Amino acid sequence: MLNRVFQKFFKIILAVCISANFGYSQTASDVVSSSKPILWMGIDYSHAKLYGNFSQLKVAAPYREVDVKEAEEIRDVYFPAWNQLVLRESDKYNLERALRRNKILSDLTMMNVRNSDTDLRTMFPRKKIVLNPQKISSIIETYEMSVIDQKRGISMVIIVESMNKDTEKSIMYVTFFDIATKKVLITERMIGRASGVGFRNYWVRPIYEVIKRIYDSKYKSWKYHYLK
Repeated sequence: MLNRVFQKFFKIILAVCISANFGYSQTASDVVSSSKPILWMGIDYSHAKLYGNFSQLKVAAPYREVDVKEAEEIRDVYFPAWNQLVLRESDKYNLERALRRNKILSDLTMMNVRNSDTDLRTMFPRKKIVLNPQKISSIIETYEMSVIDQKRGISMVIIVESMNKDTEKSIMYVTFFDIATKKVLITERMIGRASGVGFRNYWVRPIYEVIKRIYDSKYKSWKYHYLK
């Protein structure tokens, strides 16, 4: 009798332990804890809006004036090129240093597919379109995480809101979320200035500036705010 009671009690304790282990959810404080690994999933251009005259590719807004082949070039050539550049030149786009990690894992599988499906008709709007934290959460909810090998932990993405040739700036949301639940932990609207020779370098410069700003000041600000 006592043996059966003990076995039942042991099973309950084991179930609780397993539940606690697998049910653990990430928090904002985990983002600024150097012991927590982070998965870089890339730059999301699926909601990016382009404003101004993109003369380097002979592209001009609004969309009805845009040569479809040129719009396709931005989506099919430059979206993946910008993502690959961040990985290839990791010493320059130094996510490890910015986030105080010894190593940042990366997986662009989902993001490459997502960016390739961007609707060309939405890229050059007549009116200004802005994102907000609520919209960022809804975007994260649509992520197809089944293609990602890592099933738990924290992921980082940069969701681009706009690339404006007139202001020479790009607006984006640096976002961290729980891989298992897709819950947004931290999202921050940031702006980077475009510069450089050639279309690729000109529009990847804002990404560099934002990563550098995270290293210089933003990470410290997050740590102060979320580790209170």
